[in-house]
Amino acid sequence: MSTWKSSEVFNRESGKNTTCQICGNEPDATWSRNEDIILCSSCAFDILPKLMADAVANRLLNHPIPKDLQISAFKAMWKEAEKNYWYAAACQLLQAVKREDAAHDSN
Repeated sequence: MSTWKSSEVFNRESGKNTTCQICGNEPDATWSRNEDIILCSSCAFDILPKLMADAVANRLLNHPIPKDLQISAFKAMWKEAEKNYWYAAACQLLQAVKREDAAHDSN
């Protein structure tokens, strides 16, 4: 799951001066595994769904299924992506509530 950090916080913690890897604007989110993926929200909404569709299409090319099932495969992948989106959104909302609660408790 992505951990949102402002570009200022991410730059300070990582020692890097980061920008969106696609357009060069200020990033809104980072996702780390072996390497960081750093994106602004505009590119995330524009590019990631297209990348997902390309990935599904390439999988269908490498593992062919009957033509009449291909649209079902795209729909199934989108349904999975939508579940992941709502899970990540719920986690971010929960973290925001926890931060608010911690700030309230410290006062």
